[in-house]
Amino acid sequence: MDPQLGVVAYVLTLVAVVVGGSWLVRRYMRSVRQSILLSQALPPLRIHLQADPSESDPSEPDATDAPPDPSKALEALGFSSAGVWRVPELGGLRIHGFILDDPCLLATVMFHPVVGPLVDLLALGPDGEVITVSSSTEGTGLDAPPFKTSVHRPGAEPAELLTTMQAELAQRGWEVVEPGAFSIAYARLWAREMDWRYARGGATLEELRLVAEARGVSPDPHTLERAQRIMQAQASQALDDLTATPTPHDPAPTLPPPRPTPG
Repeated sequence: MDPQLGVVAYVLTLVAVVVGGSWLVRRYMRSVRQSILLSQALPPLRIHLQADPSESDPSEPDATDAPPDPSKALEALGFSSAGVWRVPELGGLRIHGFILDDPCLLATVMFHPVVGPLVDLLALGPDGEVITVSSSTEGTGLDAPPFKTSVHRPGAEPAELLTTMQAELAQRGWEVVEPGAFSIAYARLWAREMDWRYARGGATLEELRLVAEARGVSPDPHTLERAQRIMQAQASQALDDLTATPTPHDPAPTLPPPRPTPG
């Protein structure tokens, strides 16, 4: 073989190896980034509601294109304001709380920074069951706990949500439970659901796949498995930390903490 051709062949082979290796590294790093992002789909274990000093103006109307605030519609239905709150663990999400006396219901208006105000109605049953009726869409990909029934009416007005809730209650024949102070009741309802999610190790592979699809991503099985392992380790550590140092409004988890599966 011509020595010059041998050198050219060697150089081309070396370039192919370098380019191919670089592509594999980029693909691997992209997979790792996707795993880390998916592992963050698990909501925080505990939240704390902090009173918002701008309580009288929850919809921030100084933004001329702000969507209508459904708070007035809830008040017209008999709901009483339970204050406006910020949730630091959810990026300072703003929530306007309401309570209805008969039947005893909680309601929230969440001022989502992207989709605008979302309304949730919540009822507590005598056996610990929870019903939520929401104006949001079903897009999280996460399973509902066995004690929770979630009904979605995307874009519905508060009156339609209340009618739907009344039908759900009539079907069960419930004597609805008094929830107590709004901020504490809401945080404890959140804690109960998160205890269930964290104790099962976060999310299943199917939940992670649905979350990814909702974000327009199609990860491979290795990416999903890596995300699940990261999430399981995070869930286990969070439960261990909370069990070790609970506060009065952060009861220790009622379920045993999960342990990451070997992998």
